Amino acid sequence: MYSLVLGSVVSSSIMLVLSLGRSGWRPAFFFDKEKARKLAGYGWRVHAANSLELAADRMDAMLIGRVLDFEALGIYRRADSTAKLPVTELLGRLYSLIFALFARLSGDLDGSGRAFRKLCTAILAPIFLVLAWIWISLGDFIGLLYGEKWLPAVPYAQVLVVAAVVMSIRGLLAMYLNATGHAGKQAGISLLDLCLTAALISIGLQWGLLGVAWAMVLRYVLLLGIAMVMIRRYAEIQVLDVVSGAWPALLALAAVMAVLLGAGWAESIGNWCAGRACALALKGLLVAGLYLVVLAALRRLFPANEGLEALFGILRQTFDRCSAWQRPGGSG
Repeated sequence: MYSLVLGSVVSSSIMLVLSLGRSGWRPAFFFDKEKARKLAGYGWRVHAANSLELAADRMDAMLIGRVLDFEALGIYRRADSTAKLPVTELLGRLYSLIFALFARLSGDLDGSGRAFRKLCTAILAPIFLVLAWIWISLGDFIGLLYGEKWLPAVPYAQVLVVAAVVMSIRGLLAMYLNATGHAGKQAGISLLDLCLTAALISIGLQWGLLGVAWAMVLRYVLLLGIAMVMIRRYAEIQVLDVVSGAWPALLALAAVMAVLLGAGWAESIGNWCAGRACALALKGLLVAGLYLVVLAALRRLFPANEGLEALFGILRQTFDRCSAWQRPGGSG
């Protein structure tokens, strides 16, 4: 226990020193009581919102562990962590960057909508791509990484992937509300989320783990609706900005899943592959290829869509940098 505390202190200290050196920022030796009060109040509101949201995210495990047995809890946690993996990894690791970008939008009525649309598409597209790959590869993914004993988690993980799709959009909106000065309202939403999650899971437990999984889908749908109401009433961006930024990635995800499930290509790959690693790799290539084709078609059909324009601009820059690195004398 003490090693974890010491490790956190050392890690935070190193990150602080490196951040100060990189940014060139230095603390000023003066104290403004009013500014300190506003900053502390804002910090506590963000902390309260995040703490309540964390408690709501743990409510499912608490109730399952109390009502069902230990084995059911383990299977559910494996399904939940696998389904949310792309969201927690990508959104979690980019949290500081996204938060800072959203904070810069505060008060900019003209540029907020455009910037949000671009950022929304650019972030959701890779998340949905990985979610599509995980959904069609859940058996191979869980069996290869965690072992055959965890395969009973597959049907629950498939439902929770649907929850992860909605969760990613709602997570972006929650970041935006926190970053643009609505942390107090976000704390209220998180408190409502805690109560809502407890009620939905208590009802879902009547149908076992599958009921809990669908209760989580309903939870994120309701939270997304509440966030949309908050955006409409208080934020600089509009609901249409959220829809415009999210629909290309959502439509590409739906099209890829429809093709894969309708044609049965995913099952065909699994049948003739020698092992799980081979199946995972080939399914990943298939999903990525189809996803990019659909996005390219949408780019052709909707050339004025700012989110698609930003996404393909990033892809072009990445390709150019890779090409320059591969050329003799090029630098990465």
